[in-house]
Amino acid sequence: MTDHRDDTTGAGGNVVPFARTAPAIKPERPCWGVYQGWVQNEKGSRLKPGVYWHGYRGEDFKRGPLFEACIEAMGHFIRTAPKGTLPDPFGPDGPLYGAPVRMVQPDGTVTIKRPDLTVHDASGSRVVKR
Repeated sequence: MTDHRDDTTGAGGNVVPFARTAPAIKPERPCWGVYQGWVQNEKGSRLKPGVYWHGYRGEDFKRGPLFEACIEAMGHFIRTAPKGTLPDPFGPDGPLYGAPVRMVQPDGTVTIKRPDLTVHDASGSRVVKR
């Protein structure tokens, strides 16, 4: 009997090898993580593509059931909303506009996306590319 736990069978019965390694992440907690490919967290667990809440670590944070319930409900809402129905929270009208977005690429590199900055002063307004 053949063990296919590390393989994915594609259309037509073709066996597509499953990647044994994934880019390692170390999120700046607390934060939401959105991953387009498989990643590996600090503990070595592999996370499939999706949206994750990276909560607090350490003894100094007092978590409670209400906080945990709200975070779980928000994650469920984000994961199950039909595609295209949620506004972009990092868009110009979103609550997180201007916040840097860290994106883990399939090759493991991390890129930071920042929107342009409009500066207003006595001489007028100008756009600063970042």
